[in-house]
Amino acid sequence: MAVMTNFSNYELDQVQANPKGVYALANGLIPEIADLAGYALSEAPNDEELRGFVGLVGPDKELQKNISRVTDVLGDQATETTADWVERSGVLAPVNRAFKSTVDTPASVDTVLWSGGVANWMLRRRNLTERLDPQNVGQVLLPLGTRSMGNAEHQFVATLANKLGRQPTEAEFAETYIIGGLSVAGFEVEIIPVDSTNGDDILDASVATRPELLDGSVLVVANAPNAIQGTGQFRLAAQRQDASFDEGDTQLYMMGDTIPVARNGEGTATHQNPKTALGQIARNALFLHQATNK
Repeated sequence: MAVMTNFSNYELDQVQANPKGVYALANGLIPEIADLAGYALSEAPNDEELRGFVGLVGPDKELQKNISRVTDVLGDQATETTADWVERSGVLAPVNRAFKSTVDTPASVDTVLWSGGVANWMLRRRNLTERLDPQNVGQVLLPLGTRSMGNAEHQFVATLANKLGRQPTEAEFAETYIIGGLSVAGFEVEIIPVDSTNGDDILDASVATRPELLDGSVLVVANAPNAIQGTGQFRLAAQRQDASFDEGDTQLYMMGDTIPVARNGEGTATHQNPKTALGQIARNALFLHQATNK
């Protein structure tokens, strides 16, 4: 039996060649969600409709804030229904591959890069990075902005907020809890602080000041269910500086971990809430669709 193509094992050229594009992934998952949510989609995907879909099921970048939104849209069966969708989508599957194809990440890369997020996500990315051999990584770059982190994200945030007398930014959190361990492990690591809370602006500023990113291989370290969005967002920023970036499938790679879906109210430290993952499926679909236009 053929493996169903989803958001973990797609080939970008095949998505691009399919008239339904990302709507065909995971056996038509995006149209199925949209239909139950009462959101009209065209036969072929387009940016405007996909952005509207993100706005319907996952408008807030702090995913926990989307839980009530999904419940309002989908009703009382939201948890069970979305858990099935999330597992079918493949967004929680571990990946270690090229962005455009299922080619494996090479043993050596010029740059490992990852950007901000909630505390749990950044700590998971740190753990993933530490699995790499520092002798095979040229540099680790962390483009991070000034989002004010909330105490509810992690006890580390609350501890640092108490020390600072205010809420820390993502860059300050990484300075305290991320780069020390990576440096001790042997990585050449640098935070690129950017005075912005906008992800596109942060990556644009980082690419503009690090032109070597456009010439070498880049591994974006992410976490389930964010791998496609995190990597696709960097790809767009790189291509705004150099349209030829990642023309082949041997320049940009992504590595993401896995986490089980929560079906019985398990906490975010160990499980992925399916209601928050739903918005991430929509965001991944948007960034993958945008990649088919490049």
